[in-house]
Amino acid sequence: MLRLRRLFSHAPRVRRTDEHAAEGPAFDPEPWFTGKEFNRDWLKKKKFTHWIKLLSPLRSSPLDILEIGSFEGRSAIFFLNLLPLSRMTCIDTFAGSPNHVSDPAYEPILRGLEGRFDRNTADFRDRIVKMKMQSAAALDLLASNSREFDIIYIDGSHRRDDVLADTILSWRLLKMDGIIIWDDLLVNQDAPPSERPGEAIVLFERAFAPCLEQLHRGTQLICRKIANWP
Repeated sequence: MLRLRRLFSHAPRVRRTDEHAAEGPAFDPEPWFTGKEFNRDWLKKKKFTHWIKLLSPLRSSPLDILEIGSFEGRSAIFFLNLLPLSRMTCIDTFAGSPNHVSDPAYEPILRGLEGRFDRNTADFRDRIVKMKMQSAAALDLLASNSREFDIIYIDGSHRRDDVLADTILSWRLLKMDGIIIWDDLLVNQDAPPSERPGEAIVLFERAFAPCLEQLHRGTQLICRKIANWP
């Protein structure tokens, strides 16, 4: 991870950005999704803009990326295109998160979900490891095999307790100076507390504040790991 530290030492130390402030290098990710099969786009252009700004300095680095919640593969396609030397481990049951399963409107979308992921990411088959299982079991298996990752993206279940568990179990897998990205910081704010993923993210952020360097805060929280334990 010394190479990651050197790369970032020449970039501005971003303590906080908002959804309108980030401007990154001139990458247009839209062509990366041409001809793919998507039913949903939860990764809006603004999120990609922040990722491009923060991750572009790492394009020449051979990174290991872990993704919890892959759905149709849009974020995996983005990471693998932006970071051409990277490899990804994608964890998903491909049955939909609990809030999707309980919503009849998602039934036709969930049908054939894994097949769409496979077809959408077929160009990167040799750079993706797909773990079709519950995240807790997958993260425990990765830990037992002493796996470590440079970037971890948490976007699986939107339930508070699940997000906290995914965060705690994946933290031990994140290399020092690695980057962790939480999606859905502001999702479901009017829902019952158990359905607010942001509460779990903020709880972990407060408990591990001495271990985190904030790089971006908006609808997502992006931090660098600077210590293992508070």
